[in-house]
Amino acid sequence: MVHILQNLSWPLLTASSQGSPSLPALLKEAHQHGISALFHISRLPDPLHPRDPFWTIEEGRLQLATSIYDSTELREIYRIFMKDLMGTLRRDIENSIYHQIDPIDESDYRKIVNFEAELAGVSHEPLFYKLTIGEFSTGYPNIAKHYNLVDYFQRLTEDDTELQLTWSNVTSDVSTDTIIILKNRDYFETLNTELGKASERDQAVYLGWRILFHYLKLMEEEPQLWSTIQAFWRSMGSRKMELQARWKKCSQMAIDALPDGGLALYRKIYFSTEQTTKIEALLDKLTERAVDLVGVST
Repeated sequence: MVHILQNLSWPLLTASSQGSPSLPALLKEAHQHGISALFHISRLPDPLHPRDPFWTIEEGRLQLATSIYDSTELREIYRIFMKDLMGTLRRDIENSIYHQIDPIDESDYRKIVNFEAELAGVSHEPLFYKLTIGEFSTGYPNIAKHYNLVDYFQRLTEDDTELQLTWSNVTSDVSTDTIIILKNRDYFETLNTELGKASERDQAVYLGWRILFHYLKLMEEEPQLWSTIQAFWRSMGSRKMELQARWKKCSQMAIDALPDGGLALYRKIYFSTEQTTKIEALLDKLTERAVDLVGVST
């Protein structure tokens, strides 16, 4: 992972003379390793149009339990862990190369923690919305500025086809008119706001950190690094991670998605975005009325 991040010119492990980091490349690297940084995407077959799959985009996932971000003490432990780990890692790298790595601003670590805390604070909304990539880009301009979904979806399709990870007759023709299914608008509102505050470097630092953090287990053979990592997990206590057997996690995600996924496919075919909005407004009014009636009866 260290070599990959250096090749991608990740700011915390490389010198600026090696070039600027590519945000789409870092994001794709994360997603291809199963890290849902910023957002999670998936591609589902459309039985009525085999060559035109459904693209879904939903909230990203953090690698620490969301409850950790509620604690000022644990957030500070997390920040110090980043500082200690990167200090050791950078010293090892500088001892083995012929140039110095760019200096780190202490604020880099705090920005990562604060960014994740904002995303962790968004409530989970199990609703899907149909819109085009063009509408997504208009609604969330700070996301689209650096992460062009048209180019991104095309690259993923082409890469997966080359690796034979997708069906042979899928098309890579994606445009601003391509329909996507969006889950959790509140999350994307928050993500759009936070990315609007973050510089390109800030975003590169965050994406690279997510990749590195995901593969901490690969540092087991480095005694000093591994000691720092183990101390961090001990300090997190029972809340360190939301871990479970991989097969249980995967099967539960699939089970949880079935009702919403079926509804999303039905909505895409039979309802426009305007119709969906009207129905949701009506349901909100009915819910409010039901709450009022319950209040009166008690």
